[in-house]
Amino acid sequence: MFLIPEVIREIFHYFSTPLHLHELNSFPWYLGHVCASWRAVFMTMPLHFWNKLDITLDFMDNLYDNPLRRKNRYELMLHVLRFFLDRTNRHPFSFQLERRFQCLEGEEDYIGSVLEMLVAESTRWEDVFIRYQQSHVPILYRARNRLPLLRSVQLLRSRFDGEQSLGYDLLEGASCLRSVSIADLCEWQMDWTQLRVLKIGQFHQGERLLSVLSQAKQLEKLAIYQSFSGFDLEPSTTLLSFESLRVLTVTEVGLLSIFYAPCLEELYINGWDDEDTVDNAITSFLLGSSCHLKRFGMAGCSAASLSIILRHTPDLIHLNLDNGTSMVRSFDDLIFHRQRPDKLPAARYLQSLTLLDSGLSDLELMELCTLLGSRARRITDDAGDVLVDKLRRLSIVMLDRSAQYCERGVVERLRRQCQGQEVQFTIDEAANMPWPRHDNTRILDW
Repeated sequence: MFLIPEVIREIFHYFSTPLHLHELNSFPWYLGHVCASWRAVFMTMPLHFWNKLDITLDFMDNLYDNPLRRKNRYELMLHVLRFFLDRTNRHPFSFQLERRFQCLEGEEDYIGSVLEMLVAESTRWEDVFIRYQQSHVPILYRARNRLPLLRSVQLLRSRFDGEQSLGYDLLEGASCLRSVSIADLCEWQMDWTQLRVLKIGQFHQGERLLSVLSQAKQLEKLAIYQSFSGFDLEPSTTLLSFESLRVLTVTEVGLLSIFYAPCLEELYINGWDDEDTVDNAITSFLLGSSCHLKRFGMAGCSAASLSIILRHTPDLIHLNLDNGTSMVRSFDDLIFHRQRPDKLPAARYLQSLTLLDSGLSDLELMELCTLLGSRARRITDDAGDVLVDKLRRLSIVMLDRSAQYCERGVVERLRRQCQGQEVQFTIDEAANMPWPRHDNTRILDW
């Protein structure tokens, strides 16, 4: 049956996908095999099939003992990469290149060839993630002053195997850059005032961090993963105002003392510090900013700390809970007791709960079942005010792979209860999730 090109494009729209160079069979090549007209349309849809490229080299672990197959696979990848770059037909494209932690002999030459082909087209880059190593620095630096379309970039070192660093002025002329994720703040030179997303792995000078943050006033998402390592904030430190900030992740809660973020909706914190320090820092920040958090996550918090924090976050709809041995008490604070409707639970509007499971006991899981049952539906008072909202999503993140986990009777009970209450229930492995687990600031949406 003959179809006009417009109809074919509409059909193909539902198959839009990145090209995974390491998993070629996942790409819908078959759409171009039906007939000549379908192939013509398939090859000329750069916004659907030829605008995103994913290169993840961990799959080469399966070819560890077969150097010939490994060589052939890299040569095939280079051939397909050239085909992809030709298909983009001068259109912008995005990519992520995730190299292996330790490559075998000869692999670096192939990876270097991949980088050279990509850097040659850097004037067309839009969203880029690169995990590079020492030998790649000279190749990547050739992209300097050739990044007119670059919108977001993540640059991470795979390992520290040399002194030569990536040129800190590499991104200086990228006028469209709005999102940046870098492993080390160092002396990077760029227009911080235009950024909307900033993620920093580590910094060596607190003064440098404060200088950058004082310029990045337009941030909507900010993540800082390193603690101070000896850097102390002075009492006279100027308060940093972020009027547009929506998402904040900090490992060091002391940073909150210099932040003012009235529009903040999501906060993710590492709480492995003195309990009083954590409580005071977060409480002071929430009261000072007068923000209304919708999502909150805290690694290593005690049940007592969580109770205090939840008093100041009445509008929460999502909670990431990771407090080790305090789970039972935390669950109890979230349970709605029908016999005591006058005692409202913490986070009564909660709809989504994520738990980091470092070994939940049967008792803790049974208490979780009780929590789930108490929030099986929305309950209101006579005036129509919500006493407790329905929990709609429950996610458990396991730290360690365990084939027996899902076979536990109490886990199966929890699964059946979720099914009966129409609650979306998932069990994930931490190793398969982006780091850190309590941070949802993503730059690239693959």
